[in-house]
Amino acid sequence: MRIKFLDLSKINKPALNVSKNKLIKHLYSGNYILGNKVISFEKKFAQYNNSKYCIGVNSGHDALKIALLSLGVKQNDKIIVPAMTYVSTFFAISQVNAIPVPLDVNSYGVLNIDKLPKLPIGKIKGVIAVNLYGNLCDYDRLRKYCNKHSLFLLEDSSQSHGAYFKNNPNKKIWGDAAAFSFYPGKNLGSICDGGAIVTNKKSVYKKSLILRNYGSLKKYYHDEIGYNSRINSTSAIFLNNKLKFLNKENSIRKIQEKKYVNEFKKIKSLSFLKRVPDISSSHHIFMIFCKERDNLKKFLSKNKIETIIHYPIIPPRQKPYIKKIYSIRNFKNAIKIQNQGLSIPLGSHLTNKNQEFIILKIKKFFNNYKSK
Repeated sequence: MRIKFLDLSKINKPALNVSKNKLIKHLYSGNYILGNKVISFEKKFAQYNNSKYCIGVNSGHDALKIALLSLGVKQNDKIIVPAMTYVSTFFAISQVNAIPVPLDVNSYGVLNIDKLPKLPIGKIKGVIAVNLYGNLCDYDRLRKYCNKHSLFLLEDSSQSHGAYFKNNPNKKIWGDAAAFSFYPGKNLGSICDGGAIVTNKKSVYKKSLILRNYGSLKKYYHDEIGYNSRINSTSAIFLNNKLKFLNKENSIRKIQEKKYVNEFKKIKSLSFLKRVPDISSSHHIFMIFCKERDNLKKFLSKNKIETIIHYPIIPPRQKPYIKKIYSIRNFKNAIKIQNQGLSIPLGSHLTNKNQEFIILKIKKFFNNYKSK
């Protein structure tokens, strides 16, 4: 028995069952670019996030780039970003000719508000807050900071589909815009790549619509240099149906995570990712921490349990940035996650038996380690 970190054939089966006839009909329609299927999904995803606008694009990475440009980012503008994130967040900033300014994360893996710079702000234009692992940032404080210094706030929500603060479940977007990824491994993952920008700002909406489609709203008439970055209509059909299962998927992950926590809290050599108080997380990733991380990963692999390291090298230490920026001492929490974090299976593909087996093997590893 091999336990996959993620088994999309199982996770996607309910959504595929209700999508397949629509997908087949669409394939025979001959209408493949944008169109009513995309518009329908954009409306539903905007509504799900209690927001006015949604613009479907080719990927979560393009969502970040297009959102940055739509928020007015120009060459050499500085953008605050957490030091622990997927490198795409940094690349998006660099690819619009801006400069990432990384700050350390807190114990929840999200931007540490206490590390935000005081005056003078200089050429800092805005903040990207990454809702990593499904945790949300402290948006009350972050929004006040951005308002005080006239900075935009962009959420990288690629791992937080459906997350919200418990005192306000009807509000899921806190920034000027939020960038989502529909990469297949996400909680709301597609059968292709894809992404979206969600916003309440009409100016961001209009600019993003133009940029995603060759700088054009009318075919062959181009207002500016844009991208070929349109969400495909096949993804839109599938996502429209998978959206119906998102809350259930998040709930299953929450239950599984609670079981892990209850089983692991007595293991002194192991700690685990905590959730921000007063949020309902998407529970995208559950991560455990230990100094013997690499040996544990090998042990679990031998027992046919797949795990992943999110992420083995933080972006400021990657080759494109290591010569440009920052002392490693500035990123204490990010480095700890890099060196000790191990993501273990979580999701509706897991059976109770699967999870019991994972727990058993992890306990066995630490019992053996303790006895040495």
